[in-house]
Amino acid sequence: MTTNALTLPRPRITPWNWALISIWAVEFVLALSAPKSFGGVAFLSVTVGGVLVGRHIWSVSRQKVDMGALELAVMMPLFGIVSNCAFSLVNRLTPVTYDSLLARWDFGISHAVRVWCLARPWAMWPVGEAYKMLLVTILLAVLTTTGRTRTRLMFSVYLGGLLCIPLYILFPAVGPVHVGDPNAPRNCMPSMHLTWALLMFINSKGLMRYPTGIFLFLTAVATLATGEHYVLDLIAALPWTALITYLVTKGMNQWSPQELN
Repeated sequence: MTTNALTLPRPRITPWNWALISIWAVEFVLALSAPKSFGGVAFLSVTVGGVLVGRHIWSVSRQKVDMGALELAVMMPLFGIVSNCAFSLVNRLTPVTYDSLLARWDFGISHAVRVWCLARPWAMWPVGEAYKMLLVTILLAVLTTTGRTRTRLMFSVYLGGLLCIPLYILFPAVGPVHVGDPNAPRNCMPSMHLTWALLMFINSKGLMRYPTGIFLFLTAVATLATGEHYVLDLIAALPWTALITYLVTKGMNQWSPQELN
């Protein structure tokens, strides 16, 4: 008996896949010997990348396609290294910051939020932890999304992290608690903490909307309570997030016009 049904190729681990797995393995070994100042971040990124590698192999064994997992696993630690180098360059190019101007337009709001939270440890603890847990939350978001939604999220995270560098050169500021410190990163305008939290909320579905929404709220408060940002930094993050989402969505639709999952 014959059939005209189209037989799709079975998913398999290609030579390109093996090359990416090998690169991830090298990154894992390097992360073990990284300096303490970067070792924790590098090891965490590579470890979660290992989960993506394992998930790709598992998907192939189940005859399923898991596009983009290996590329994301390799890009995570590389993105961290590039970001660190870029911020060092920004500091050298911006000896003068705009903190006094941003503080004037803040109208004392960030200071009031910080004083209120510092006086209430029950409020300061969760927002402070949320601010420190950004990287872990992004990695968890990657692991709990799939398909084109995950690809859109990660491209948005990477694109925002790269395109913010020129803005930090044009509008250098270190934040209220770092004023006077020449070595503090000029990473205020716009707030990428809030931008990344917004991107995770936008790219989450179903029950994940609740934890990402809570994290978004805690991050917005934390940016002010920790003294890292001014109110204008948060306002600037809103159109910045919209622009990044538009660019990534448009690029993905042109590259692969199927409906986003």
